[in-house]
Amino acid sequence: MPTDIMKINFMQMLPTIGGHAVFLIFIYCAARFVSRAVNTVVTTHIIGEENSISLLQTILNAVIYIMAGLIVLSHFNISIAPILTAISVGGVAVALGLQETLQNIFSGVWLILAKQFRVGDFILLTTKEQGKITDITWRYTTVQSLTGNLIVIPNKNLASSVVTNYNLPEKDITINIPIGVGYNSDLEKVERVTLEVANQVMHEMDEYSDKPPRVVFHTFGESSINFDLLIHSARFEMQLELKHRFIKALTARYRQEGIDIPYPIRTIIQSS
Repeated sequence: MPTDIMKINFMQMLPTIGGHAVFLIFIYCAARFVSRAVNTVVTTHIIGEENSISLLQTILNAVIYIMAGLIVLSHFNISIAPILTAISVGGVAVALGLQETLQNIFSGVWLILAKQFRVGDFILLTTKEQGKITDITWRYTTVQSLTGNLIVIPNKNLASSVVTNYNLPEKDITINIPIGVGYNSDLEKVERVTLEVANQVMHEMDEYSDKPPRVVFHTFGESSINFDLLIHSARFEMQLELKHRFIKALTARYRQEGIDIPYPIRTIIQSS
């Protein structure tokens, strides 16, 4: 008899258990769906085309699953008021003990929402450190320097610093290369040859800007007529390679064309 009674009770409870199981599965699937939708929106409209999981995505996912957990507790008639109270009191204690960590977290969220820095951007800090942003985490932002070293910057320091972002508003940058030629040089020829070399070197790079180079003569120097070549680099980190190739190519072309790059010369007149 007891076994039969247990079977009957189990059969009576089976629809209830099934209903709870269906509800749990539904909440889990809904939370996953919302989480993926939010991640897609954040990646497309806020972070850009980077595939790495960002700080903002992590926070939003945590909020979504916490809300799903509260809905489950409410469904099972478990009062969430004491839980919320305990979370509030514990949150104050945690906030006092983790002030620096929370400052870094909120600074990281601000960096993402403000869209002033993105993963892949090349930045220059006031401390003269520079490199490409490779990741923005809970507490810090990682920057890879031109030498390949990783620079770890707390988010609160980055948010309060004066930072130059070389990828905004455009990725390409203008490089100013000072040059001087002899006074006996044909300046029209100098300008033509210089621009030909600049265009050739720019198009030999893996990436190049569509903006044309320019020559600006500006100074009668002590031994040369000085001018600047304004040449555009497609990305900040390519500027050293672009300057390296241009200087080599221009020196060879000037020698071929007979254009003189003079040494500094001083003429001293002595009275008898």
